[in-house]
Amino acid sequence: MRARIAGNAGRALIGTLLGNAIGFLLPFAVTSHYGFGRLTDAYFFALGFAIFGTVLSATVIEANALPLINLGKRQGAHGVRVAARRMARQSVLGVLVAYIPVAVCGSLVVASRHAWPPDVREAAITLTVILTLLVVLVGATSVLAAVLYTFGDFLWPTATQSFRSLVPIIGLLALGRSVSSLDVLAWLMVFGELCRGAVLLARVRARLRTLPSGAAVTPARLPSIWRAAGPHALAMVGVLLMPVVDKVVAVRLSAAGAVTLLDLGEKILFVPLLGVTYSVILVAGARWAELGAAATAQVRGDFIRLIRRVIWLTSGLALLFIAGVVVFHALWSGPVAGVPSGKLAAIVACFMIGLPAAAVTNVGSRLFTSLGRTRYLPPIALLLLVLDVVFDLIGAKLWGANGIALATTAVRIVSAPIYVIACFSVMRTLISQNSVTPLPKPMLASEPAE
Repeated sequence: MRARIAGNAGRALIGTLLGNAIGFLLPFAVTSHYGFGRLTDAYFFALGFAIFGTVLSATVIEANALPLINLGKRQGAHGVRVAARRMARQSVLGVLVAYIPVAVCGSLVVASRHAWPPDVREAAITLTVILTLLVVLVGATSVLAAVLYTFGDFLWPTATQSFRSLVPIIGLLALGRSVSSLDVLAWLMVFGELCRGAVLLARVRARLRTLPSGAAVTPARLPSIWRAAGPHALAMVGVLLMPVVDKVVAVRLSAAGAVTLLDLGEKILFVPLLGVTYSVILVAGARWAELGAAATAQVRGDFIRLIRRVIWLTSGLALLFIAGVVVFHALWSGPVAGVPSGKLAAIVACFMIGLPAAAVTNVGSRLFTSLGRTRYLPPIALLLLVLDVVFDLIGAKLWGANGIALATTAVRIVSAPIYVIACFSVMRTLISQNSVTPLPKPMLASEPAE
């Protein structure tokens, strides 16, 4: 069992590295291509909202689809198809309804930024509209990824995330540097996700051929993905709004490039964070979802061991990255992709301090979804979002972009113990009850309706 878990974690880590390496390079390639200034601010402002939507879709849908896919899997290939198709429809519709208000709010914020030239404001709004399609597509591809996770396939869903960045990077070779070329860049990201969806669908069909055909399943008896995903999504809105709040506050700063600087700093933070999240945490979450709340005592032991492992791992990675950027700045004082290396090193250090806390928070969130206790998440997220707004405003006033980064780090440090304490409270309750309310069993077509 341990060998299988370690193998899955290794494949997930390799896939994550492959899937996010290009995504890490894309912001620097865009900044180098267009120059460090208002034009890149417009791109990264719109991209920040899109990343908010895509991460929300992927995190919520993948985590909460796992138990339902496992239910369908008991009925063979047909059960998986029914569950996946229904969840794909629910996910796309839910993501679209939830993201449109976010895109509208982002556009209104841009329209009010009179310090930006009119063509830059128009470009940012257009980018926000185009990238809405990317967010909706991720709602569907996340269901396909969840199906593959139930088969132990952690490589392809993570590695193919590179498509949405690889296609636009190739496109930069042929694009000009005008404001209108940013629209093409956004369309290339959408096309990249379409390519990813085609690959994942082919992998799912290949995996389904390894299962027996199974009996027909009545779709109406399958629970909606949003029953558990709804509270999780509300909580993730609060969590993922923090980077958006950072950028909204940064827009108010007089210094050009503040939004770009924050986006690049967060991109570097996400390199180790995603590596840990989409390897050991992802595999542990899939195992917890398979065990279910009935095995809470076993899950509790896994949770404690994982927390310790993640803290040691991310603390070492944070020190390594901070030392790396400091040494790099000492050896190279010139700009990096048009960004002053001193500013980049400072912003990275401010974000990296909160890496261990961010990873622990992700472990806690994954446990809640695996046990189906997502209703506890929204109040925590609301509290943290309020703290983030207050801290950001104070940080921006005291130290500009670096102050905003430190404010976000402070919120992450506060969030980690809150999540851990809440997780232990839930597990104690489940263990004392020694019983759970299972998800409804899928009904065979031959069974009478109740």
